[in-house]
Amino acid sequence: MIIAGIASLFARAEKSSRIASLAVCIIGVLYLVVGIFAKDPIFLAWLIGLALVIDGIGLLI
Repeated sequence: MIIAGIASLFARAEKSSRIASLAVCIIGVLYLVVGIFAKDPIFLAWLIGLALVIDGIGLLI
């Protein structure tokens, strides 16, 4: 998610899309931190879903 967010930062021109890409990068870092300590993988799935929803909204706006 971090790599995809960084790639999207440079590929997208609109400001809202760049903000969404930055949010995906932040969620990617959070995913790494939480992945170390999480005992329940469902929470990690929620983070991936949240990142996808944010990225989709950024593409629509």
